[in-house]
Amino acid sequence: GNLGIGTSNPGYKLDVNGTGRFSGDVTITDDLTVNGSILGGLTATGSSEFLSGSDTSITIGASATSDHSLVMNWDDTNQAFSAYCYGDSASEGLSITSTEFFGIGTNDPKSKLHLKNENATTHTDVNANGLIIENTSTGIASQISFKAANTSGISTPDDDTIAKIGALSVSTSSSHYGEIIFSTRNGTDMYERVRIDQNGLVGINTDDPQVTLDVNADSIRVRTSQSPASSGTGIAGEIAWDSEFLYICTAANTWRKVAHSSY
Repeated sequence: GNLGIGTSNPGYKLDVNGTGRFSGDVTITDDLTVNGSILGGLTATGSSEFLSGSDTSITIGASATSDHSLVMNWDDTNQAFSAYCYGDSASEGLSITSTEFFGIGTNDPKSKLHLKNENATTHTDVNANGLIIENTSTGIASQISFKAANTSGISTPDDDTIAKIGALSVSTSSSHYGEIIFSTRNGTDMYERVRIDQNGLVGINTDDPQVTLDVNADSIRVRTSQSPASSGTGIAGEIAWDSEFLYICTAANTWRKVAHSSY
């Protein structure tokens, strides 16, 4: 009951040894096995569609060798998925491993999210590069939020965070001035703790630093004491202390001291 075209020994109900063409739709109600390439389009409908095999590849685009095509691969040995543009390699696209690590620009991610960029631009280049987080709402910072379980093993609720790092644009014109904000949670509320403004001034507990380091508190602490010699190693501006003196380095390797007493 098998019909053969181009073959005298058909092994299937319809066995074609050669090429074929259909100008209309072809409906397949069971599995479709493809040992070569599918050119053009393939539409699958139903509750489940599978491409099976130890190493399966799908190319989506104008052709299987077009630079504008997307290649998707399944690596059965390593239980990993990858996708990349034709002409690149799997290491230049995105990948998902069996350990649920997600890589962009690498097919060997080492964490839940691993971004690899070989762009040679520096951190002082204003051009977009690396990971970009954007917020287009006026006056609202783009933020990275952190969640974690506390020392009792209790995680923060789904919509709560324990700390944030934000970047804020403070300009009112076509020019852009950026500030970095570090915030931490104290109980139920989030508070700004440190800000680096557009001029490089650092504020602790203030959002408006006026000098290079502006601390809004009634004390600061240098934890470790030292007793530098008058010509000891030092850089102008260093401050040190011990149980008898306060020391100030006034020039390279030049120290002055003043005695202090109880009161």
